Amino acid sequence: MSYYYIKVTFFKDISKISYIISCEPLPVLNSPIELTISDYIRGNEPIHRYKTLNYYQNLISGESIIKDHKNRILETGYANIFVQLEDKIFTPPAYLPILPGTFRQYLLNMGEYNGYKIMEKELFVEDIDLFDKVYITNSLRGIIPISKIIR
Repeated sequence: MSYYYIKVTFFKDISKISYIISCEPLPVLNSPIELTISDYIRGNEPIHRYKTLNYYQNLISGESIIKDHKNRILETGYANIFVQLEDKIFTPPAYLPILPGTFRQYLLNMGEYNGYKIMEKELFVEDIDLFDKVYITNSLRGIIPISKIIR
């Protein structure tokens, strides 16, 4: 069975609102993936909290961890990030310049996952080696385990 996702994009076209509807196959990720750490330093602009067509840095960051000027882990180019540390799972807080994804919020609302308490916390690049496990999430792909973070 194949799965697809539908994307509806609205935009202003001279004097009217127009839209494009596209349908794409949903990539299947059955195994853990590797992440790198992007060289891109994200500012604190509120625009990062919204899904917009102005996402060039996210596209080039792709499967990379995006950080801010304080070296805080924010997200990847297309997914929110969660880290497991002992009996808790943490994700960067929504006051940071991240897209607060729907699946991220779903997990936070659950409060726990597989016996691990889920909460927001600032995460730093220099602490990556302390994390027991790392996951990325988005509403289309669910929870994706990370096998390695390449520095």
